[in-house]
Amino acid sequence: MKKLIKALIIVIIPLLAAFFTGWYAYNRYQTSFFTYYMEQASDTNTEDRLVSYLEFINQTLEYEKLEEGYEFFYSEDIKNADLANEDEDGHLFTFTIIRSNKVVNEEYINKKGTSLGTKDVNYVTYYIALYNINYTNLATTLDPTKEHKLNVDEPMGMKILFTDPTETDPMADDSHKFEKGLSTTAGVGNVVVYDYGYSPERDSHKKKLGNGSPMPLRYMVLNTYVDGTTSKNQEDVFKNFTSEVDITVIVSSSWANADVVEEEVCKLSFNNLYNHAAVNENTEVKEKIASFTETYDKDIFEAGYLKYAITKYIWWEALIAIAIFGIVCGSFIMIWSSEDAKNNQQNKNKPQKK
Repeated sequence: MKKLIKALIIVIIPLLAAFFTGWYAYNRYQTSFFTYYMEQASDTNTEDRLVSYLEFINQTLEYEKLEEGYEFFYSEDIKNADLANEDEDGHLFTFTIIRSNKVVNEEYINKKGTSLGTKDVNYVTYYIALYNINYTNLATTLDPTKEHKLNVDEPMGMKILFTDPTETDPMADDSHKFEKGLSTTAGVGNVVVYDYGYSPERDSHKKKLGNGSPMPLRYMVLNTYVDGTTSKNQEDVFKNFTSEVDITVIVSSSWANADVVEEEVCKLSFNNLYNHAAVNENTEVKEKIASFTETYDKDIFEAGYLKYAITKYIWWEALIAIAIFGIVCGSFIMIWSSEDAKNNQQNKNKPQKK
């Protein structure tokens, strides 16, 4: 019986220690997984890194992976023909729109305030990104005289203007228009999606752009659904629009000892951008959205957390637990066995009573 107990101690206790150590590690490293997830994306290709980021934070995403690059909702290289002699084809930047969708089961209330049960509601989000930016060419569009040199300490601002082309005067104060600046951070926590295709690496004064790091992606989010609510200001962008929308990219700079300079560098027209209400009223659009690629929707387990936890932490932490508890249990069994042997010897040496 004692042998069985000793065997159980020396086997089961180290295994239990390994199990609980692994369970602790499994729960402990969940917050660090996203950083690892993004590290697996390319650190040389902006589109690979952007898609990896959007795959994680969205429920569905509209894109197709090709042999070279991707096919998004819209993507175009924007050029300035007047700068062709300066930089080959006068490239300014790549303008891309990536569309995503989230289906939420919501309570349906009629105009009288009566609940009619629940229904699935489709929320669409547009990610507008500018990358492969040529900062010299953009600076030249702001100052064709070239008196101002590209300076890392005076970065250019970039914003997008949405207007309704069907209006008589889309720029009037009472017209449907919306203007928003482009952010320079895309990611969660300290994770950033960089513009790896930007140029040049240094400004006119030989200072490195990005202060040693790659320049960040320029992007904005439109019609975003977040945790059960919509941003009213963003929803109003398309609320009163027709399906036609003009998107204008504006570059601006406030150079030292100079007035603010603004320049429209491109204007694109779209007839298939929709707000949330239009999506749910249009069967054809809903069918199109249903074909989007299902992604992780912030589910770290779907994104591969278990493999990450096992290969990165659990296996060696569990082995250490087995080794430590194996030594402790082994020492305990050795002492126990030694005491048993000593007691047996003493019993043998005792004189037998008649």
